[in-house]
Amino acid sequence: MRGIYIVTFILLLSSASIACEKITIEIDDDNINQGENGNGGDITTPANNHFQMERFGIFEAWEQRQGGAVYGDYLITLNATDRETNPNGFIYDIQSGRKICDMYFPNTLDGKSYYKPHANQVSFGEAFYDAESSFPLLYVSQVNGGSGYNDIRGERGVLVYNLKQTSNNTYEPELVQAVIPDLNDSSLMKKIGNYTPNYIVDPEHNQFVIIGYPNNSWYDLSGEQPVVLIEIPQLSDGSEVVFTKDAVIDSYTLDMAIGPQQSFYYGGKIFSSGGDRGQASLRVIDLASKSVEYYKDMSVITNGEPQFLGLWGSKVLYYEYDTSGQIYELKIPGYSFDN
Repeated sequence: MRGIYIVTFILLLSSASIACEKITIEIDDDNINQGENGNGGDITTPANNHFQMERFGIFEAWEQRQGGAVYGDYLITLNATDRETNPNGFIYDIQSGRKICDMYFPNTLDGKSYYKPHANQVSFGEAFYDAESSFPLLYVSQVNGGSGYNDIRGERGVLVYNLKQTSNNTYEPELVQAVIPDLNDSSLMKKIGNYTPNYIVDPEHNQFVIIGYPNNSWYDLSGEQPVVLIEIPQLSDGSEVVFTKDAVIDSYTLDMAIGPQQSFYYGGKIFSSGGDRGQASLRVIDLASKSVEYYKDMSVITNGEPQFLGLWGSKVLYYEYDTSGQIYELKIPGYSFDN
């Protein structure tokens, strides 16, 4: 694979800018086979297009973040809340890179404690908790697992939060609902997979796109990757919603399995980052054809571990686990975003 590396230093910057330099890593993708799609065929990047990863800016007061979600000009990002950090959530102004506030995401609702989310996947929905809410409901996938095979923890669901404003630029997350699978429903669990999945919000159809794992470990990706679609419950459905096989709208598998990190929905497709440190990848799942239509091995660009992939306006933003606040913009050949 041919690589073109372009470094441009910007010497004159306005005080409002968060970028101190711009580095474009441009990978020549002309007709390079990227792997196999969900139907077993070759995936080929269109000729004369290039995958690019550019430095977007550095966000202040940053430590090893997990997933996040964008609403307007704000990025909500979480630490792994199962590692007992306080604060474990943060709001940033994307345009300036300034941290607006610290937050703590609780895990207790109506006297019941749920396993604290590792927060690989974080998504905003469309519904608001009430008329006073500044942000829509926030969906944080648990994705809890240890280092060993069969070391699966938690309810394997998604926790729903209202970001309650307590004062100017200060927010307090409230756990308002837990959506969890019926672990005793063998038919459902066969569709989802035994390991704890990611719940990605499809706001266009008010659905969760649930991406599971082929085996009982985050690290064993041999076999096919399960995908399940269910309707997003309403708050009026109760503080705890346990769904069964009857809730499944559709289910299928993908031939190409990755360890999914953060994903987002746009235009009938799931844009998904994945992989561990040194194994980063990006893929696009077309929900209509139920297949992977684009795949990029990002390990030729970065040795980092993907944590966030999200859409801000027309820009795809991306960060890794240990980047000291460095945010990147990805340009994916053949795709444009108009928000």
